[in-house]
Amino acid sequence: MKQMDLSSKVKPSPHWTKLAAASLAALAIAGCGGGSDAPAPVVPPPVVPPPVVVVPVDAPPSGTAVLTAAAASPATTNTAANPSQAFGLIYKAGANSVTIQSPPVVHFTVIGSDGKFVPGLKLSNTTSSAAGLAADANCSQNNITFAIAKFDGTDWQSLISRQRYATADTATNRGTALVPKYRYAVAEGTTDPKPTAPTTVTKADGTTVANFSFANPATAVTDPSTRIVGILEENAAGGYYTYRFATDVSTSLLMANAVDVKNVSVGKVANNGKVVAKDGKTLHRVAAQMCYTDPVTKAKVVVNPYVDFTLGADGVAVPVKAADGTPVAARKVVAMESCNSCHAPLAAHGTRVDPNYCVICHNAGSTDFNTNNPIDLKNMLHKLHGGKNVLTKDYSINGLAFRLTDPVTKEVSGTAFPQDVKNCATCHETQYAAQAANWKSVPSRLACGSCHDGIDFSTGLGLTLADAAAGATSSLYGHIGGRQADDTKC
Repeated sequence: MKQMDLSSKVKPSPHWTKLAAASLAALAIAGCGGGSDAPAPVVPPPVVPPPVVVVPVDAPPSGTAVLTAAAASPATTNTAANPSQAFGLIYKAGANSVTIQSPPVVHFTVIGSDGKFVPGLKLSNTTSSAAGLAADANCSQNNITFAIAKFDGTDWQSLISRQRYATADTATNRGTALVPKYRYAVAEGTTDPKPTAPTTVTKADGTTVANFSFANPATAVTDPSTRIVGILEENAAGGYYTYRFATDVSTSLLMANAVDVKNVSVGKVANNGKVVAKDGKTLHRVAAQMCYTDPVTKAKVVVNPYVDFTLGADGVAVPVKAADGTPVAARKVVAMESCNSCHAPLAAHGTRVDPNYCVICHNAGSTDFNTNNPIDLKNMLHKLHGGKNVLTKDYSINGLAFRLTDPVTKEVSGTAFPQDVKNCATCHETQYAAQAANWKSVPSRLACGSCHDGIDFSTGLGLTLADAAAGATSSLYGHIGGRQADDTKC
């Protein structure tokens, strides 16, 4: 039998052999998920997006936290006795008092002498109704007014300004003469606009519109860009109020681009290019004029609470605090307590009772619309106290003469400080104000020149007070320190 010689048969080609091997390998990998000694391919981890940072628009107090904090110590939380608690209790309740992302939003409270919330406060009596006046005989429902400023390193600058126009009317009494209500066109610091009762507005072209009211549209809360005047909301259950500013202090609006008589009877309101600085270091101040009747004592209460703070990029205010965590003034050159030692109590055009509120609007460069005289607070108040015994030039504002020379008799009249005018510590008391010693440690041409009004610091020449008192009209030497181009060498 002849055996079959398998070796003599035709062998498959190497190409088909490799193809078959590859096919078998592929089937093996598909069937068991591997089997090869080669390392598995590196699969990158899934990409995790960064967490979404939610910028807080507002963080009001929750529940009754404010009421609980107020009731814990009525003697110290009473707004009349401790005005700063209007904002301090909001922070103590774990909330934000001030948030600024367009127009500011402010949460605050008003606590009576019994440690309880004072409800029912209004921005104004928008109808001028007898019922409204009767309901609030002390304040006529003009309970709350807000203002805001920032400190530029030297001076406070209001973030809300008003442009007034010079008017031609002669219906305002100034002594024995009738003069225009607004003799000069000026831009000055002002408060946030509020709703009003019907009034007459005077436009830039001199035309008037009678029976005009400033009020918000229905969209004012949800769309701040449509807001005309400020909004006050009451949360009686939570024991606090919320005030929504009308003025945007985040985006620059120059006076030239502001709307005429949008929310004031004469002129315009805008930030005029002065906006908040969200840099975590620039000092800001929000302050209020408050007028209300204490529910228990029925006494009229007028206070000016304020809070100093910096702003981060999120627009949430970080208050300046004392060691115990309570908000404190970051800058205080004169304290209300010093003013009240003579004036008992201090009160100026309405419900301004604290110089640390007044400084918000009485900024450097501001002038009086009736005389065009400077009304920067440090300049104005030194002139007021120096008066006829110190000043060499007449000075008056809005009908108030601090030094006035009779054109016929040349007799000088005016105010007079009741003690030696060089006794600076009478007003600048360090026990009440941290920066009270600035009068000697941080002098300025503006402050010194308020009394030394005969000196021209740009030349160093002028009439000294001593020579003026001796009847001289000029001095051989003016400023003993010579010419001063700025305050750095004062």
